[in-house]
Amino acid sequence: MSISSSSEFSEEDPYVDSGTDYVLSDSTDSDVPGPSRRRSKHFVSAKKGTHKSNEQQKTSVSNNTEIPNIQTVKKKGKKRVRMESKWKRNIMKSKQARGEEYINSANKLIQKKTTGPNCHCRKRCFTKIDDTQRQNILEQFYSTGDKTKQDIYLGGLISVSNVKRKRPTTGEGREKSNTYQYKLRAGSQETIVCKKAFCSLHGVSKNRVSQIAKNLTLGSIMSPSDKRGKHSNRPNKISEEIIAQIEEHIRSFPRRKSHYSREDNQKRYFLSPELNIATMHRLYLQKYEPEKYALLDDGKILKDIKPVVTYDFYHRQFNLNHNLSFGHPRSDTCQKCDRLHNTISAEANAENKTRLETEKRLHLQKAEIFYTKLREYTNLARIICYFFCDLYCVSCFFRVALS
Repeated sequence: MSISSSSEFSEEDPYVDSGTDYVLSDSTDSDVPGPSRRRSKHFVSAKKGTHKSNEQQKTSVSNNTEIPNIQTVKKKGKKRVRMESKWKRNIMKSKQARGEEYINSANKLIQKKTTGPNCHCRKRCFTKIDDTQRQNILEQFYSTGDKTKQDIYLGGLISVSNVKRKRPTTGEGREKSNTYQYKLRAGSQETIVCKKAFCSLHGVSKNRVSQIAKNLTLGSIMSPSDKRGKHSNRPNKISEEIIAQIEEHIRSFPRRKSHYSREDNQKRYFLSPELNIATMHRLYLQKYEPEKYALLDDGKILKDIKPVVTYDFYHRQFNLNHNLSFGHPRSDTCQKCDRLHNTISAEANAENKTRLETEKRLHLQKAEIFYTKLREYTNLARIICYFFCDLYCVSCFFRVALS
């Protein structure tokens, strides 16, 4: 049996599906879709133009052989998703927020957070709470493991008020406009302490407490957020409109889902074997950046042209947001399914269309039952084969022992 293939996509317009599919040249219609011979995956490679065969595929049948207008889901591409929580610097930040021992960016060992030194002030803050309460305050504070939540917690223990009485001074320094009161929360009780004791018992620096108090004074940020390493000054950032344009361009190419190997690649879709990412990027430039594309036709190198959407960025968007491959499995065809699909698409009569859809659904259900039984009997035959092989080995062992 020979397999003949015809181009699925129009050579004149890569955005239009010609409607044809891989067919078997000398097979006949049957109730079981697919070639009558033993099926294996044969992919048409877009780069090498050769067939690649893999292990015998599992079978799973669906009602649709063509899925147009696929909605792209973020982080469902064929590249692995970035695990930012496992980055070295984020692990360091997490341990720092939990008060654990860690190694900083300067490769220095930072010890675990403990209660700081005694304030020795006239209020005798450390005598107001015992050792158990000190330990509970420290553990409760670092149990959140989030700097923003910790700052909000500290902000709730600081109260700001205006200076009640100002005494005349002879210095040139700035006059004090606000006074701050620091409290400790042990259970349901709150105890007023000095700033040094407040910092020591929570294991934080004075600069951090001063910044929180400053935010409370301004009144604009009642819930301070962690803005370390975050800014909006990114002049080379690709805008969301251009990213949406790239997504729309990738989705404009017709794609198909595997017919028989859906159990192996349920979320994988296939583009024309005549395409590749470089060709798609050139088509994008031709459609959205014609001036840059005209320079390519003049023989200039893509790196020297510097388009807004570079090949690397287009390639990254393609792999991260789309689970697409080029080419289709050659065994991924059934003449009866193809005939019914084309007939249903061209049928104008609603009654005949319903009858054909029912026939196709029944055909697919028969195929699913057939291949389910085939898998069950294959597994049973494999178990029986293993049993007789073990029995033969045992009999050989006893023969050698007796001899």
